[in-house]
Amino acid sequence: MAQIRYHDFYAEATTQDLNEHFDQVQRKAKVSGLQVTPSGTWQVVIGPGVWFCDGVAIKETTTVSPALNISAPSSQPRWDIVYGQYTYQPTSPPPVATYGVKQGTPGNPPTIPALEENQVALAYIYIPPDAASLVDCNIYQALCLKDQIAMILEKKYEGNIFIRSGDPKEMGEWVKDGDLWLNTDTNTLLTWDEPSKRWVPPTIPPHAPTHQRNGSDVLDVSTLADANNLLHPSTKAYHDSLHLDHAQLSNVLPDQHHARDHAMRHMPGGGDPLPWGHGGGTNADMVDGFHASAFAPVDHTHDYNYAPKPHGNECHEPDFAEVGHLHPLSDITGTISIGWIQVASLKTYPTPSGTGFFETYIPNINIAGTVVEITDFIVRIFATTDQNLTFTLKKNGSQIGAVTIPAGQTMAQITFSPRVSLATGDILSLDGPSAVGTAKGLDAKIRIIRRKA
Repeated sequence: MAQIRYHDFYAEATTQDLNEHFDQVQRKAKVSGLQVTPSGTWQVVIGPGVWFCDGVAIKETTTVSPALNISAPSSQPRWDIVYGQYTYQPTSPPPVATYGVKQGTPGNPPTIPALEENQVALAYIYIPPDAASLVDCNIYQALCLKDQIAMILEKKYEGNIFIRSGDPKEMGEWVKDGDLWLNTDTNTLLTWDEPSKRWVPPTIPPHAPTHQRNGSDVLDVSTLADANNLLHPSTKAYHDSLHLDHAQLSNVLPDQHHARDHAMRHMPGGGDPLPWGHGGGTNADMVDGFHASAFAPVDHTHDYNYAPKPHGNECHEPDFAEVGHLHPLSDITGTISIGWIQVASLKTYPTPSGTGFFETYIPNINIAGTVVEITDFIVRIFATTDQNLTFTLKKNGSQIGAVTIPAGQTMAQITFSPRVSLATGDILSLDGPSAVGTAKGLDAKIRIIRRKA
């Protein structure tokens, strides 16, 4: 970092009194440069430039090093400020200016954090919660001193800016045409007019009215199309370029363009009537512009044996099924029903552990010609722990499957392949882990289907 500071002399020739005067005339501000740009995923760098703080001008001749770290996004949007900080001290050696990042408080909407005394904002960074890097964020450069004045005046000035109570010219200042003077006694902004040798209020003529009709510098657009070699739609040259014959435009002369009544041209009796009607088929044909006699009347019958409406089964072979009816098992294929069976349920107490802590008996589920099978096994807990939890499902004392809930998670599930058969009188039991830590509750289920045997 190549840093140059002005007015920071130290003892014995301290400039503290002078700096205090400077600080009263010109408060802390970013003067020029110091662009803040991304450098890596969550780092920014500050470019060369000048800023003013505590009566001392700080100039960075090269990019500031090291880069500054930006914290990762929060759960809500956030504003951060990249700032410079300097406090003058008449010490040997004098202190150097430092740089940092002020992290804001997330919110919706977020608020911009407040800087401390002798801190100067260089850039504002808007960080949305879903940003993957600074590329997804918005970096707003703080306005330099001249930019701030330009915003107030709606015009950019190059020259001297005097902020004082007395007339700079009378006090011996070298004043040039266009220089600005903010009179602190009257809060009046004036500009030096060299031809008249006096301070005058800055005037900026309005722009919009000057090109309007009857304005001071109205634009002549009568030849605009010709000047740009454009063909206007209302000129003969335009129609000629499209190979249009003006003789076919309803007797309109080459440079006359009036809309012709379009509807009358296609109506019956017009110059070019459009054909209309059904066309095609024998039941809706046209004869000299009229419907053929074969067109069916509104009230007619058909030669075919169409069913009357409404009608019942007497008109269909085979008969329709009634709204309420039964099917024999022989008519059914594939899965008949699907459902879940609760093996264990416990919510607020510690998760059970050890062997056979739950057991359930399967009552009569037999239906001739069908089988019942277990397809899935799922286990859920209501509070996590820092260790893996394994639960084993047994049928009639033999293991048929097991699930393991990873540490920090609440659920695990397996699908049986092949499926496990289930019959009347079977006993399902559940073994838990030897230790459960802070886990609480248990919800264990099996998914079963009934299908045709």
